[in-house]
Amino acid sequence: MPDRAIKHVRVVARATRDQNDQTEYIAAVHDVTQSRSSEEALDKARMELARVARVMSLGTLTASIAHEVSQPLSGIITNANTCLRMLAADPPNVEGARETARRTIRDGNRASEVIARLRALFSNKSTAMESVDLNDATREVIALSLSQLQRNRVIVSDRARRRPSDRHGDRVQLQQVVLEPASKRVRRV
Repeated sequence: MPDRAIKHVRVVARATRDQNDQTEYIAAVHDVTQSRSSEEALDKARMELARVARVMSLGTLTASIAHEVSQPLSGIITNANTCLRMLAADPPNVEGARETARRTIRDGNRASEVIARLRALFSNKSTAMESVDLNDATREVIALSLSQLQRNRVIVSDRARRRPSDRHGDRVQLQQVVLEPASKRVRRV
């Protein structure tokens, strides 16, 4: 439009021939700007609602998440101290120190993965479609919520298939699907 506004229209046209065999077009133009704007606003609201739902579903897992991050960090500190003691020994236990360093790296990677998954859950990014092993995704959800489950004396039985169960989807959203129903099937002992 002259004022730089965008107008969305739906045009329906039909070509016919008049009595002189000239092409004649009969058309109708319908302004659908308001409808289009409403659809875009609805889509935006749905996306925001989905993001808020992700954040809300994680609210109950805060303590478990803190546990999951602090556990590998404690392991890193313990391993580093052990490694220093092994190297300070007379003679130094170099092989033991190497193995302890490997455990330190493993724990550091584990803490990094937990943080990366949390960032993905809380971010406003679009979904990341990938091949996801549902068994692994479910085990990650259980690991994230294990301390809370134990605190509430919840028994978790692993009935996952032994072979990989790959699906195409967003890992974080699939984990949320696992998390929500699992919280409703809790059985106390």
